[in-house]
Order: sequence, then structure tokens, then C-alpha cells
Amino acid sequence: MTVEKTKIIESLMLIALFLITSLISFTAASDSVIEGSEHPDLHEAIEIWLQNNDENSLPTIAKLARDGNTAARLLLSRIERTERAPSSYLESLTIKQQKALFRNPENKGVFQPSWMLTEAESGNSIAALFLSSYVPRVDLATIHALRQAGEFEATDHPVRIAALYGDIKIKKALLDELATPQMRPFVISQLPPAKPIADGLAALEYMKQFGQKYSHTKDIEYETKAAARFLALGIPYGDVSRTNPWRSVVSNWLMYSTEAAPIRKTCEAHCANDVEECGITLLGLTGGYYEAIRLDSPMENLISQSTFLHSERAAAQALRRGALIRAEHGGEIASIQQIAHRSQCLAKWVKLERQSTMYQATRN
Repeated sequence: MTVEKTKIIESLMLIALFLITSLISFTAASDSVIEGSEHPDLHEAIEIWLQNNDENSLPTIAKLARDGNTAARLLLSRIERTERAPSSYLESLTIKQQKALFRNPENKGVFQPSWMLTEAESGNSIAALFLSSYVPRVDLATIHALRQAGEFEATDHPVRIAALYGDIKIKKALLDELATPQMRPFVISQLPPAKPIADGLAALEYMKQFGQKYSHTKDIEYETKAAARFLALGIPYGDVSRTNPWRSVVSNWLMYSTEAAPIRKTCEAHCANDVEECGITLLGLTGGYYEAIRLDSPMENLISQSTFLHSERAAAQALRRGALIRAEHGGEIASIQQIAHRSQCLAKWVKLERQSTMYQATRN
């Protein structure tokens, strides 16, 4: 094949990709007012769910889904996928009862399909976009279409994948317009040349905008690496002790950024006299900056990101996730005694959460 023919084929492929992206974006945007989203029972159930009350909200949403309400179906499926630390109500249900609550009751073979799959198979473009975003591949078209559809936070996973595996042009496209502000540090960390702890260092740079820049009179390479590891991986891999010059930078981000609102709200409610230490410790238990920013509205067309982040639901989820995440080897990320050494108040609340049936069942 000649060079000229190769260029022609490449040009045609780019045109095709542009047309496909434009079609997906147009379809998703035109469907952004989702059928059933104005149902009063759904509105009431969402308000109750945002108050961290699963028992009196999820059954109502599930009934609406079974009755054919598209918005309820999509929301229910997104809640099932995005919440990684179950409430006590969900823990009280058997696996069969949980599937009956969240999924299409019409079994297909041995599987009970999600409402998202059901809707996608019925031609719902937003459902198809959500499913596409779950696939681990470099896919700028899906990222762009999700943004056009108003689902900015759902781009988190595909942006991470594109930043990890995309070439330099892909990474620059993410930085130009496609990555949300809180995801930009991760994309920046993947730019060449490769650097140690680049993701943690990029997060530190991002956090500088939320308060006065620190000043120091000595070499702080050790403290910088400790803070970077803390933001990249959380406890026990790094630390931001009171003597670390980066402490105020991280603390200001926790106190003033929108994405840290759930952690901040949790600590203000439970540890009003120890908010800073509680917040930093909970951030570390969660797995650092890049895990903390994954606490998002399950579906922005129905619940705005700001509404979700400032809700009782988000605060409760922040505490549950920080308390119940286990280390990769199955043990505890930090014992209650180790947490108490940092924040006695937070340790008390983590201890209560760790009475969870799920947490106890996964003990080594």
C-alpha cells in the first residue's frame, strides 16, 4: 500500500470518527431530559436517598423502574455501580433481595440484567454511553459525548484509562477540554518524561490554588515525597504530619474545595473540635486524593454534583468508604489504635462503621 493511499485511509477514518462522535453527542444531548425524571414519586425518593435513607427511598425507585420509568432505571443502576460501601439497610438484604431491588426481574439465563443494559438494548443513548464508559479502552468519543449529555463526573474512569494508555495527542486533548478540573492532575502526571510519584506531586500542585502557598527555608525533599505518596496512595504509604510544610496546602484543599465537601462535612458533623486531623486521616484511609474525588453524583441529569457533594448521603458515604476499605492483602489499612493516634474522634466513628457485616466477613 502506498503512502498516499495510507494517508487517504487515515483521513477517512478520522472523518468517520468525527461523524460518529458528533452523532453520539447530538443524540445524547437531545435525550438529556430523561423520560420519567419529572415523576413526583421519583423526586421525593431522591430527596430521601440524599438524606442517607436507603430503606425509604430505594424500594420506591425500584418500583418505578419495574413500572417502566426510565429515569428510575438509570439512577438505580448507577447507584448500584458507584456505591462501594453499603449502608446497613443494604447489608441486611440477601444477595437475592439486593438483585431484586436493583435489577430487571426478567432473568436472561443465569444472569439478572441491570436496568442500564435493558435500557441500552432498547435504544437509550445515555444508557449506551454509561455502558461504554465502563469498558477499559481509550475512547475520547465517549468522554466527549458524556460531557455533551451533562454527565461530567461519569468521565472519570474513561479519562483515567485514556491518560494511562493514550499517546501524547490523547493526553493533550484531555487537558485541552475533556478532563474535569479535579482529574487534570492525573493526566498531567502521565505526561512524559516519567517521574517518580508524579501523580502525588501533580495533586500537590493542584491543591496550591486553595490557599496561600507555603514557605520554607530548608530542603524538604523527604517531606514532599511523603506528602506525594499520601495523596497518591493514602495511608500507610505516605504522611502529612503537622510538621510537614505541605500540611497547610492539603488542609486548605480539604477545607475549601468542592470535591472535598463530603469529607469536610463528615468531620464537621462528627468531630467539630478536630476537623483538620479528622479530614486528613479520613483522606488517607480513603486512599488519597484520587480515590476521594471518585465520590460523585451517580447521575448528574437527576442529581447535580453540587447537590450530591453537600448532602448527608455523600458525607455518610465518605465515612463508610474510608472506614470499610481494606488493604489489598485483605487486612486493615490502619487499626483503630493507629487511627486514634491521629484522630481519636474519627477512630470512634470508624470503629462503629467497622461493625459492618461485610467488613467483618472479609477479615483474614
